[in-house]
Amino acid sequence: MKMFKYKLMLLVMMSVAINFTWAAEPFRIVTDPWPPYVYLKDGKAVGIDVDIALAVLTKMGIKAKIEMLPWKRSLAAVRDLEADAILSAAITDQRKMFLYFPAEPVSKGETVFFQRKSRNIIVSSLDDFRGLKVGAILGYQYCDELDSSAVLSDASRVVTLDQSFNMLMSDRIDVVVESEAAGMYKAKEMGVSDKISVVEGSRYCSVGNHLAFSKKLGSKELAEKFSKELVRFKATNEYEKILEKYGVQVH
Repeated sequence: MKMFKYKLMLLVMMSVAINFTWAAEPFRIVTDPWPPYVYLKDGKAVGIDVDIALAVLTKMGIKAKIEMLPWKRSLAAVRDLEADAILSAAITDQRKMFLYFPAEPVSKGETVFFQRKSRNIIVSSLDDFRGLKVGAILGYQYCDELDSSAVLSDASRVVTLDQSFNMLMSDRIDVVVESEAAGMYKAKEMGVSDKISVVEGSRYCSVGNHLAFSKKLGSKELAEKFSKELVRFKATNEYEKILEKYGVQVH
């Protein structure tokens, strides 16, 4: 009986701690611009992942704010418990050491290699990229298959996707690795979408983009609750309208 009361008291204390932690001040989410998933419009964070994550958190009674930082700083902020969560993060073994990943991803994406249309590169495996100059984003991890390959270990890393595409168009690199949706969005924004194409045979990393929680007190339970609420949200018309808003096909 005493053990039951002790466990009950711990659960109550944890519940109070969770409520206090995120009621005292806005829930701080960090990320970096990654259109169409996350970006700034008129000074406000918008995008597929932003709209979905904020809608779900609101339904959970959590008031959240999103702060844009370079990706490496975003990871450092959640690792050092300075931020509560990071948005649009793929699962890796290293990140699981300091983040709780909900079972349900906010969105899903596929990573591809972009080329200048004039090149017409065709590959059947990562080995076919040997000898090519690859552009990638500094601090990004794509998926184990790519991250552990020599293709990315030798890549030219820059801070922004704009820089990667500028290098591609100026013939300083041969291909750019990026999420297909993010790459096509950026290319259209830069006015070069008619000058690039996806390398045939280069589809990798079919992974989820998560709202991952820093390992603060109560975060594990919060991540589990968020996942369940997210699953319910994806069955609503509100979710479908968000996808349609950003030109994503509703399945």
